[in-house]
Amino acid sequence: MPADDAAQRRELARAFALNQKLLVCGNFAWGRRPARADDTIDFLVMGDAIRHIAALDKCLLEFHRVVKPGGTVLLLEVSCPSRTIYRTTLARYLGRGVPYLSYWITREPKVRMLMADHWETMKDPLPPSAITDSMKAASFTRVVCEGWFDLFRSHAGRKSEA
Repeated sequence: MPADDAAQRRELARAFALNQKLLVCGNFAWGRRPARADDTIDFLVMGDAIRHIAALDKCLLEFHRVVKPGGTVLLLEVSCPSRTIYRTTLARYLGRGVPYLSYWITREPKVRMLMADHWETMKDPLPPSAITDSMKAASFTRVVCEGWFDLFRSHAGRKSEA
C-alpha cells in the first residue's frame, strides 16, 4: 500500500475515533431524531457528553421516548470542581499537562488541541440542579444526582411504569 494511502487511512481512523465519543449523542446535538422505536431501551447511559449537547431538554425528551416504561437513564459527567484549589490543580493538569504529554507521546498537534479542548469544555459546566431539573421536565421520576470528589457526577432517572 502506498504511503499516501496509509497516511490517509490513519487520518480517517483518527477522525473516526475522535468522533465516536459524540456518536451516542450526536443525533441530538445536530437536531436529528435517532433511529430507535419508542419504548425499546431498558437502560440508557450517556457518559461525559452533556456539555456537548446544545439542547439538553430535547435530548432528554428523546431519551424518555426511547426508554421502556420502568427503564433508567444514567448520565455520567466529569465536571469542573467548585473548590478553587481543585479547579486550579485540574486546570493545570488537564489544560496544560495532558495536552503537552499527548503531543509529546504522539507528535500530533491535533491530539494536543483535542486534549486542550477537553478542559475548555469542562470549565463552565451546567450546574447539577439544571440537569436534574431538565430530567424532571422530561418526565423522568426518581431523579437523583450523586457526586464524588467534587469532580465526578451521575444523574439518574426512571421512566414511569405508565
